[in-house]
Amino acid sequence: DETAAEGYRKMLQHPEKVVLVVDSLDTFGYDLEKESKLIGPYDKALPSTILYNIFIGNLFPGCKILSSSREHQIIKYKGRLRPQRIISLAGLTQDSIYRLTLGFMGEEEGERIYNHLKEKCPDLFLLCQTLVFLVFVLIGFSGKEGGGQFNPSTMTGVMINLLQSIIHSKHARVTDVVEE
Repeated sequence: DETAAEGYRKMLQHPEKVVLVVDSLDTFGYDLEKESKLIGPYDKALPSTILYNIFIGNLFPGCKILSSSREHQIIKYKGRLRPQRIISLAGLTQDSIYRLTLGFMGEEEGERIYNHLKEKCPDLFLLCQTLVFLVFVLIGFSGKEGGGQFNPSTMTGVMINLLQSIIHSKHARVTDVVEE
């Protein structure tokens, strides 16, 4: 698909603008510590080899990687595989939620979203202590530009924005996934 190829080329041209989210890395089934093969951006490889090359900075150098894993699994990674920062999955602190929100959304928009969640959506803010929910919430808020109609105050509102964003996506129309 030409759209996917164009997106991949842009990721290669501007890896510093890429944020990769890898959920449940510990359930992946491969041991990244046993990998050592370096690959290029168009080489065919096993998922473990591709992830290894992304994590060590061989593919998409300078990209931001946000992964979730049980701490006892990820703690064993050494050298270039070792994450710069480990945040416990037991629950993100308010400071972590704040910093991740600003990191994903930019300073001005992140500040606005964080304050909205904290002041007007305390139940949704509590869900954000779990990383995967925080990511969904941030995507739901960013989906506002993609067709979402409002600042969500519940997880239902977040999902509505996500679905509206998908429905209004040029990808959905191009592939005839959505009927008008």
